[in-house]
Amino acid sequence: MLCKVLRSTDLEPEWLVAANMLDDPNEATSGARMDRVWPADSVWNRVAVSVDIGRSEGWIVHVDWITRTEIPDAVGRGYAVMPLLRAKVFVADQAWQLARFIANAIDVA
Repeated sequence: MLCKVLRSTDLEPEWLVAANMLDDPNEATSGARMDRVWPADSVWNRVAVSVDIGRSEGWIVHVDWITRTEIPDAVGRGYAVMPLLRAKVFVADQAWQLARFIANAIDVA
Protein backbone atom coordinates (compact mmCIF):
# COMPACT_ATOMS: atom_id res chain seq x y z
CA MET A 1 0.00 0.00 0.00
CA LEU A 2 2.85 2.40 0.78
CA CYS A 3 4.28 1.88 -2.73
CA LYS A 4 0.91 2.69 -4.28
CA VAL A 5 0.61 5.92 -2.29
CA LEU A 6 4.18 6.96 -3.15
CA ARG A 7 3.59 6.45 -6.89
CA SER A 8 1.14 9.35 -6.81
CA THR A 9 3.70 11.73 -5.25
CA ASP A 10 7.00 13.25 -6.29
CA LEU A 11 8.66 11.25 -3.48
CA GLU A 12 8.61 7.86 -5.23
CA PRO A 13 11.96 6.17 -4.47
CA GLU A 14 14.09 4.22 -6.93
CA TRP A 15 12.99 1.17 -4.97
CA LEU A 16 11.13 0.30 -1.77
CA VAL A 17 11.55 -3.27 -0.55
CA ALA A 18 11.20 -5.50 2.47
CA ALA A 19 14.57 -5.52 4.22
CA ASN A 20 14.60 -9.34 4.16
CA MET A 21 14.17 -9.60 0.37
CA LEU A 22 15.12 -13.28 0.28
CA ASP A 23 12.67 -14.16 3.09
CA ASP A 24 15.56 -15.68 5.07
CA PRO A 25 14.17 -17.54 8.10
CA ASN A 26 16.92 -16.05 10.31
CA GLU A 27 15.25 -12.76 11.21
CA ALA A 28 18.03 -11.89 13.65
CA THR A 29 20.46 -11.38 10.78
CA SER A 30 18.24 -10.63 7.78
CA GLY A 31 15.25 -8.74 9.16
CA ALA A 32 11.56 -9.46 9.41
CA ARG A 33 10.22 -12.21 7.15
CA MET A 34 7.69 -11.22 4.51
CA ASP A 35 4.78 -12.98 6.22
CA ARG A 36 5.47 -11.43 9.64
CA VAL A 37 2.68 -9.27 11.05
CA TRP A 38 3.59 -5.57 11.27
CA PRO A 39 4.86 -4.77 14.80
CA ALA A 40 2.26 -3.56 17.28
CA ASP A 41 2.74 -0.60 19.59
CA SER A 42 4.39 -1.54 22.85
CA VAL A 43 5.89 0.06 25.92
CA TRP A 44 9.29 -1.44 25.12
CA ASN A 45 9.29 -1.57 21.31
CA ARG A 46 9.23 1.14 18.62
CA VAL A 47 9.31 1.49 14.85
CA ALA A 48 12.02 3.94 13.78
CA VAL A 49 12.64 5.69 10.46
CA SER A 50 16.15 6.91 9.63
CA VAL A 51 18.29 8.04 6.69
CA ASP A 52 21.75 6.74 5.82
CA ILE A 53 24.14 7.49 2.97
CA GLY A 54 24.21 4.64 0.42
CA ARG A 55 27.25 2.42 -0.03
CA SER A 56 27.95 3.41 -3.61
CA GLU A 57 25.50 6.20 -4.40
CA GLY A 58 22.33 7.79 -3.15
CA TRP A 59 20.61 7.59 0.20
CA ILE A 60 18.81 4.75 2.00
CA VAL A 61 15.71 5.27 4.13
CA HIS A 62 15.52 2.61 6.85
CA VAL A 63 12.39 1.48 8.67
CA ASP A 64 13.40 -0.65 11.66
CA TRP A 65 11.75 -2.26 14.65
CA ILE A 66 13.66 -1.34 17.82
CA THR A 67 13.06 -3.70 20.75
CA ARG A 68 14.16 -3.64 24.37
CA THR A 69 15.07 -7.20 25.30
CA GLU A 70 15.90 -8.88 28.57
CA ILE A 71 19.60 -9.64 28.95
CA PRO A 72 20.50 -12.60 31.16
CA ASP A 73 22.70 -11.67 34.14
CA ALA A 74 22.34 -7.92 33.50
CA VAL A 75 20.42 -5.14 35.14
CA GLY A 76 18.00 -3.49 32.74
CA ARG A 77 17.29 -4.23 29.11
CA GLY A 78 19.33 -4.25 25.92
CA TYR A 79 18.41 -3.06 22.45
CA ALA A 80 17.85 -5.07 19.29
CA VAL A 81 17.13 -3.76 15.80
CA MET A 82 15.12 -5.71 13.21
CA PRO A 83 15.08 -4.23 9.70
CA LEU A 84 11.60 -3.96 8.15
CA LEU A 85 11.79 -1.82 4.98
CA ARG A 86 14.44 -0.13 2.85
CA ALA A 87 14.04 2.58 0.20
CA LYS A 88 16.66 4.17 -2.06
CA VAL A 89 16.75 7.68 -3.48
CA PHE A 90 19.55 9.68 -5.13
CA VAL A 91 19.08 13.11 -3.49
CA ALA A 92 19.54 13.84 0.23
CA ASP A 93 16.56 16.22 0.44
CA GLN A 94 14.30 13.59 -1.12
CA ALA A 95 15.57 11.02 1.41
CA TRP A 96 14.60 13.23 4.35
CA GLN A 97 11.24 14.13 2.79
CA LEU A 98 10.56 10.44 2.12
CA ALA A 99 11.53 9.55 5.71
CA ARG A 100 9.08 12.16 7.03
CA PHE A 101 6.36 10.89 4.69
CA ILE A 102 6.87 7.26 5.74
CA ALA A 103 6.99 8.18 9.45
CA ASN A 104 3.67 9.99 9.12
CA ALA A 105 2.14 7.24 6.94
CA ILE A 106 2.93 4.51 9.46
CA ASP A 107 2.12 6.84 12.36
CA VAL A 108 5.48 6.89 14.13
CA ALA A 109 6.07 10.65 13.89
